[in-house]
Amino acid sequence: MGKRGLIILLIILQIFLYSCSIDNNILGKVKNNEKNKIEKNIEFQLVDQDIYNNLNDGKKQAYKNPFDILTVFVDKDGDLVPATITQEKTLFVATKGIELTKFNINLSFAIRKYGLNQILPQDIVLRGISYKEQYVKVDFSNNFYNNINTNLFLKAVTYLLTSYNNVQKVIFLSEDKVLNQFYRKSNNEIIIYYPKLIDNRFFIIPKWVKIKYNNDNIIKNILETFVNSISISIPLLKGLRVNKYKITDKSILIDFSKQIKDLKGEDMTTAFLESLVFTIKEIPNIQYIKVLSNSQPFYLDQYDVSKIDINTFKINKITIE
Repeated sequence: MGKRGLIILLIILQIFLYSCSIDNNILGKVKNNEKNKIEKNIEFQLVDQDIYNNLNDGKKQAYKNPFDILTVFVDKDGDLVPATITQEKTLFVATKGIELTKFNINLSFAIRKYGLNQILPQDIVLRGISYKEQYVKVDFSNNFYNNINTNLFLKAVTYLLTSYNNVQKVIFLSEDKVLNQFYRKSNNEIIIYYPKLIDNRFFIIPKWVKIKYNNDNIIKNILETFVNSISISIPLLKGLRVNKYKITDKSILIDFSKQIKDLKGEDMTTAFLESLVFTIKEIPNIQYIKVLSNSQPFYLDQYDVSKIDINTFKINKITIE
């Protein structure tokens, strides 16, 4: 090959390398653009769990985020006081709820300012808890069942665990041996809620009321019993009655008498609404409440009561620092 041919070959090689460089630059820009496009379109799903299995080392990781845990305490009169405690998130919400009602010196000190006490002694051991087909099995150490307050323990744990969706009964075990089972209420009972003033704060308290059981009148019984109870707790509502009610789809319309408009003040109004909401929650398949007074819409103090979503309410929320 002559000198002239060698020069031509070098020129062709430079042109080829330059074209490759251009292609690589374009490809790099395309990849970067695609990457930016993907990153902008990613939507991260937030989850409630805080403990995940790490596939690399098998260890559990805890993420410290606030999460509402339902638990139950007791006041000086022995009344159960359900409470919503903001804690770190957990996969085992029911287990955490039981742990919170067991004596712990730090939490005990924190809730004592509200006039509340934990229920279970510190030495009681929760050996296990499982859920299956609308019932929960819970296994406690023997000392849970050999205590002067065992009846209170049983009532508190049954109420707590049946407060979770679809749980109908609780089966109690000791060292894997079934001892007893309890339902949230008997067939001739209803549960209503009323406000109770404990150390200068209203707490919403469940009350079990025996009735003459009749499926056709169960809603009427609940509402009438609620009105009688709330009228005693809040004297401003003396004479309150239910004119009528109607259930359609997932909603209940309740028409109260004119006394409902006498309710004033944030504390009283909130106490009434929360008592009503958690009473209605005991009726299956209801999500919304519409409140009228003598068939007319109105504002209850500052609250719009034309459509109350009961799922937005947390019972007796307590912030523990």
